[in-house]
Amino acid sequence: MSITSSGLRVDALEALDLVDRFVAPSARVVSISLVGNTLTLNLTDISLDGVGKLASTLYEQDMVANVSVSTAATQETASKDVTAAITITLATVEE
Repeated sequence: MSITSSGLRVDALEALDLVDRFVAPSARVVSISLVGNTLTLNLTDISLDGVGKLASTLYEQDMVANVSVSTAATQETASKDVTAAITITLATVEE
């Protein structure tokens, strides 16, 4: 897994906690990028239905302003798992 961050306007530890609590139990996190208040995750080993449920669960969190799934493609295996890129817009920290 790789993690990059720049121009942070949110609490990076809270963002990683969000990933740890909600994403890691249901998918393998390949990479995490945090730029400003945008968290981008690349995931594998999750079903298409699982991606939809995960997006809904993330959207319900107070620190999340928006969630979008920009990619969900079937892997070249016999399983029904997909590879997905999820973009999460986080609520900014008030100064």
